Amino acid sequence: MQRTMFLKLRVSHDEVECFNERAAALGVSVSQLIRDTALHGAVFVALEKSQAGYEFRRLGATLKHLYPARDIRWTAEDRKKWWALINELRERADTLEAIASGGKEMAVGPDHAG
Repeated sequence: MQRTMFLKLRVSHDEVECFNERAAALGVSVSQLIRDTALHGAVFVALEKSQAGYEFRRLGATLKHLYPARDIRWTAEDRKKWWALINELRERADTLEAIASGGKEMAVGPDHAG
């Protein structure tokens, strides 16, 4: 989508610095930071697929250690859903890493801007 329209936004000097620092930390432009936050509530940053795969694998490993093995409130169905999530994260990590080894495409994921 071609962006040809401009919006004017009045901010203080300190707010400009805050926008610049946050955008730099996320690796995006100030325009993208403001646009994504206003439209989606989060900033979407590009990750290389291998890095995204690593993050999925790391998230799965963290969640695996939080499994409430002795919590009697969990039903068999809850446990099945839990392990399905862990397996889904592993599969996505494998897919992203396989794609990364064959090409240089990018994966897109949200990073909280707030």
